[in-house]
Amino acid sequence: MKGAGFILAGAIMLPIAILGRMDDKRISKRDEAFTTFIRSLGVIKSGAGVSVAEALSRIDQKNLGELKDLVLQLYRRLSMDLDPRLCWEKFVGESGSYLIQKLTSIFIDATDLGGDADTVGEVVSSSNLEMVLLRLKRDLISSGFVSLIIPLHMAMVGLLLFITQILTIFTQYISMLYATQLSGIGSMSNVVDKLPGGLQGLNIGIFGSVPTELLSQYTLFIILSLTLANTIAANVVKGGGKYMYIYYACILFIISGVLMVVVPQVVEWAFSLPSLVEMEG
Repeated sequence: MKGAGFILAGAIMLPIAILGRMDDKRISKRDEAFTTFIRSLGVIKSGAGVSVAEALSRIDQKNLGELKDLVLQLYRRLSMDLDPRLCWEKFVGESGSYLIQKLTSIFIDATDLGGDADTVGEVVSSSNLEMVLLRLKRDLISSGFVSLIIPLHMAMVGLLLFITQILTIFTQYISMLYATQLSGIGSMSNVVDKLPGGLQGLNIGIFGSVPTELLSQYTLFIILSLTLANTIAANVVKGGGKYMYIYYACILFIISGVLMVVVPQVVEWAFSLPSLVEMEG
């Protein structure tokens, strides 16, 4: 049931995770296209001496990439003589990019204060290109770490479940052994006295005092902590919007849930003792 709960939590987050991942890729492509867009806009506006709306109509749309639809909407709003600042704010909001938000405000403020659009566009374009390249470098380095988190998470959760299930199984078997085989012999001290000399020092009840219920709760808490910690670590290293937490959480919750369902059953099957199983039946 606990594993099914983890899988259900991951399944609930799955649609948001998919949409968030797709949107994150689109924003990255918009940031890359913004370099060409803002440079072309500055050159046309300054060289031809036209308004921003007219300059937008002269930009080659083939080079706009993911910004093509947003630039078209911006052109339509400016052509209807709407407030230019509100039009640019709408453009920035629809892009969803923090980088575009910061650099667009620099371009607008500089040109409104009388700056040369060509020079301003070149400076903004260079700044955007530098930050995009730094982001690509970061993605290249962080991809290895994020790719390593998933197998490490599987290994840690699987090992934890393996140990917990081993202790649970042997606790059950020892308890069953006490109830069936040793009850007719006498007290535990008499049993130990009747063992061979080399075995009298063996603590047969080593598994008998294991609190399996508390151990199960502790295991659940550790798995949940590992899942949340790895989710935060992946997004901090990789970067991106806050919705990317849901993307990584979805993956790790589903993996944890599947392991919680599969590993105990596999361990129970692998370490089942036929004689004791028949005895229990």
